[in-house]
Amino acid sequence: MLQLQQCINYSSDLLLSYITVPDFMNDLYFALFRRGSQSDLYERVLFPGLLIPLLLVVEIIPGRGLTLTAHLKYMRRIYWIILISSFILSMGPYLIIFDRNTDIPLPYLLFYHLAPGFQAMRVPARFGFMMMLGASALSALSLLRLCHVLSTYVGVRKLPMPACHAVVTLSCMTLFTLELGDKPLSLTRIPVGLEVPEVYRWLAAEKPGPLVELPAGMWENYKYEYFSTYHWLPLVNGTSGYGLPMYGQLVQKLQPLPSRDGLMSLSAAGVKVVLVHYDQLPRHEALQWHQAAAVELGLEKVAEFGADIVYRIPPVDSAHELAVELVTPVGFPVISIPG
Repeated sequence: MLQLQQCINYSSDLLLSYITVPDFMNDLYFALFRRGSQSDLYERVLFPGLLIPLLLVVEIIPGRGLTLTAHLKYMRRIYWIILISSFILSMGPYLIIFDRNTDIPLPYLLFYHLAPGFQAMRVPARFGFMMMLGASALSALSLLRLCHVLSTYVGVRKLPMPACHAVVTLSCMTLFTLELGDKPLSLTRIPVGLEVPEVYRWLAAEKPGPLVELPAGMWENYKYEYFSTYHWLPLVNGTSGYGLPMYGQLVQKLQPLPSRDGLMSLSAAGVKVVLVHYDQLPRHEALQWHQAAAVELGLEKVAEFGADIVYRIPPVDSAHELAVELVTPVGFPVISIPG
């Protein structure tokens, strides 16, 4: 099943997810940990830093000291359950170690088939947020223990309790700040008003019909989607975690463009015009478009704005290809444990 495979792709790795350092953290961590091979999937990067794991170790060390109230004991149990269960669920349907699917089933697989709502979740690794929720509360209990140790056993009995709490709290806040580093997100200037390229204002006025923009790609599609809010025409280009099967087929047809078969597929799907951004194409592809657009493909140039050219796609009477798929219910899978 496609949806189950997506869950597997976006499940956390037992080891790599927790040693892959995100870009915004302190550069020192890049020297301590090598980035995992999955760094391009930011959903799977769950490196918590070093301070929270250390605080959790302090929290579980047995020994006399801080006496918790009944309410804090209950809260401690609840948050440990949240942390452990979220950690297990974040690993998804099957255990993944060093980017290799071991095919060992995990509890998430059972919930996927039995619990309502689990099939609607695409990224099990996001249970890592719940795991950090539990870890944060438990870290607070660990801070209480550190305050108690500082005021009782480290020879600073003359230091008032509030001062002990302030020393521990400020120290941890400083360490948290150093962990995060100082890397503000880079900003991208977005055209608005009269800065919007003229071709999009032309589309808004002429309304030539559904269109596709080239070159197509994830980052390019983000930009095209933004500019579509100026003309509100149906747009083939799009980026989402959930894609329709027809969209995937159309994207495949875009790869070999310019080609007659690709344009026939677009026309059969209802696309009326293609907007080519020649300044964004590799030089050899731009030459191919210039040479083939009018002669071989029969495209009609309807508007030109510098490097942005709008072509009308010739209509087709019928689709050159028809695919039929019979979809049947999938039965409950047989879960087997290797060995």
